[in-house]
Amino acid sequence: MGTIALNNCEGLLEGPEGNKKNLFMIVTKPRTYKIVASSRHEMAEWMVSIKGVIDTLSTQARPRSIEGFFFFFFFFYIYKKGEE
Repeated sequence: MGTIALNNCEGLLEGPEGNKKNLFMIVTKPRTYKIVASSRHEMAEWMVSIKGVIDTLSTQARPRSIEGFFFFFFFFYIYKKGEE
């Protein structure tokens, strides 16, 4: 047992329907984790939940751009000028 660091996840894939049913894979740089769910429904629920975490982590990790800062600063300055 252990944990999987999803912040460096490169993909989430449904596995082939070979010997193992309900297989899905979490792909990270160090390795690919293969997980077998007890049912197709459970696999879908896991995949949706993990995808949500990956999406949340990827949006939080984005650095704010300097252009966005200047854009905000410019409009804040204009707004304050209008109050004078």
